Amino acid sequence: MEWLYARIEGEIVITALRKYLAAWFEEAGYQAVSPSLDARFAVVDRKSNWSERHVAFAAGLGTFSLNRSLITRAGAAGRIGSIIVSAVIEPTPRAYQAFDEYCSKCGACIKRCPPQAIDDNGKDNAVCSAFLDTTLARFKPRYGCGKCQTAVPCEATAPV
Repeated sequence: MEWLYARIEGEIVITALRKYLAAWFEEAGYQAVSPSLDARFAVVDRKSNWSERHVAFAAGLGTFSLNRSLITRAGAAGRIGSIIVSAVIEPTPRAYQAFDEYCSKCGACIKRCPPQAIDDNGKDNAVCSAFLDTTLARFKPRYGCGKCQTAVPCEATAPV
């Protein structure tokens, strides 16, 4: 149940922060846009044309886990927002090489998944989506599960 609230209320906070930061960069003379708040952002059949977790991966913030979520050194239960700016910012080198380096494949997310949508090969989006439809019907307007997420690294998976 906590995930349903964190997902909605967390997104409200991140949206406000995206707007604030975009305005700050624009006032400083740069171009700035938050893709997920832009009119060109779209979600069709549960697929969007912008992925905050893929941006986080490219930015060096984490890798992917079996459940396809972003997993950082601190765990996998975070909310992420992004802004594209025209400012030149020195990149921070990634601490990882592989797309799934922070996932130890420990199976913790497999055990926590109510519809059993995750196995050793990854997540079955159709099974997960069907389950999420039941949460939407029950808890509308809240939508989500998050049982496969963990706020701490999966059994000490991430390197320090």
